[in-house]
Amino acid sequence: MKAILAGTAETGLGRREGVTLFVDGGKIADVVAGLDPRGADEVIDASKLVVTPGLIDAHTHIGTYCEGFPAEMEDANDMVNPVAPQLRILDAIYQDDTAVADALAGGVTCVQTLPGSGNVIGGQGAVIKTVTSRGGRKLVVEEMLPAAWAKWEALRYAFPQGWPIFCDVFCEDGAFDLAQSRRILEAAKRLGFRLKIHVDEFAPLGGTPLAVELGAASADHLVTTPADHITRLAGSATIGVALPGTPFGLAHRDYSPGRALIDALRELGPDDFTVENERMGDRFWHLYGQEENK
Repeated sequence: MKAILAGTAETGLGRREGVTLFVDGGKIADVVAGLDPRGADEVIDASKLVVTPGLIDAHTHIGTYCEGFPAEMEDANDMVNPVAPQLRILDAIYQDDTAVADALAGGVTCVQTLPGSGNVIGGQGAVIKTVTSRGGRKLVVEEMLPAAWAKWEALRYAFPQGWPIFCDVFCEDGAFDLAQSRRILEAAKRLGFRLKIHVDEFAPLGGTPLAVELGAASADHLVTTPADHITRLAGSATIGVALPGTPFGLAHRDYSPGRALIDALRELGPDDFTVENERMGDRFWHLYGQEENK
């Protein structure tokens, strides 16, 4: 049993001063006068605070306009069909949107999250709780990846021999951290997926060395990538893909270190840009070497 010593309690039916709320199994079991925990297992001293029921926000887009993510990644609107009653916002919610934790920290425990205003009829909303959960990685690893691979196995006959299918992870603050990215990519690799990873757009979490270690086909963004990580990338078969338009469009403080990437490749020596490193080396020289020699 948990006891909350409330200086002021807003019950929804009125205001009460100096009361104790007893919580059992996540639900309020009793509200009594006075600040007396009565031998509760856990006591929260809110005697100088205001205690309220969880707030409800009836109109949000939590989980679809993800905080910290580029606008191109939002899933709130279908900008193709103006009438889309069949779409469900529940299928688009990203549970690790930092807005969920922000709402909970502000006392909002339940929200209705809705499609955006880009459609005349945008689909169906959903009522969700803001209690954070980290079960998403388990769902990805144990259910979503095997299901995607099974689907690929059923369809691969329609594609040329050797046609790859990729698993791509966004290793970034507010998305998947380094340990989560490793778990997902290793599970995907065991199934047979080729790997890609988006890294270092906002902060260097170590995703670039992870890409090299796991033999990813590419590491994309590379905005805040440290020099030693660039060196490791340049000495591998993983293609470094800079996306300079993204930080420019988002008016970021950091921009793609294009010169550092090119110089790191040059240090490998011309002989290295033949067989093993053809995928990244030759392409860089064709794109940039000719330009520099003009």
